[in-house]
Amino acid sequence: MPKVPQAHLDMRRDQILVAAQSCFFKKGFHQTTMKDIMGTAKLSAGAVYNYFKSKEDIIVAMAEKVVERNPDFIDPPQPEIADLSLADIFATLFLPKLNDLDDVYAACLNFDLVSEATRNDRIRQCGPELMRATIDPVAALVAQAQATGTLDPDLDREALVRILVGLYFGFVMQKVLEPDLDVAALAQTFFAALTPSAAGDDVKSG
Repeated sequence: MPKVPQAHLDMRRDQILVAAQSCFFKKGFHQTTMKDIMGTAKLSAGAVYNYFKSKEDIIVAMAEKVVERNPDFIDPPQPEIADLSLADIFATLFLPKLNDLDDVYAACLNFDLVSEATRNDRIRQCGPELMRATIDPVAALVAQAQATGTLDPDLDREALVRILVGLYFGFVMQKVLEPDLDVAALAQTFFAALTPSAAGDDVKSG
């Protein structure tokens, strides 16, 4: 019997994962059945079980896929944007994604994975890699801004990046619930509040 090319095997595996993602978006992890995934993928039970023995295996594979994909979450830092402020970095990296509802809904898969991690050790073990896959590309741009002096080089880079990522996912949640939310205006207000002229500093000095 001729050997099946690896490219075909990889394509079939990805077909199952794409189908599973579609099902999870519609019904969530727990309401989705293997039969749902087979139907969406248009594959037989034998074909699906040849790659994944259970729905849990599919969820773990999706978590690993997020890790593989997230380094492309942002474009590689470019020299011409290396001296952006923290507000500019957020606007450059995250606002375009927050203004695209397809990107917003796709990001919600991360919330499902976090929820699943509270009760699934295999998913929880993927947690550090999931976070690093999102944090590291952003950290590269923050590092460039610190190197040029636009951002204080003494500030904790990891903390800055985690704040930006946390802000992004907080806005993702709000955009799902309120699609017309003006995230750009909210972000502008937030970063303005961090400047020395912010009202909070005036109150403190008074």
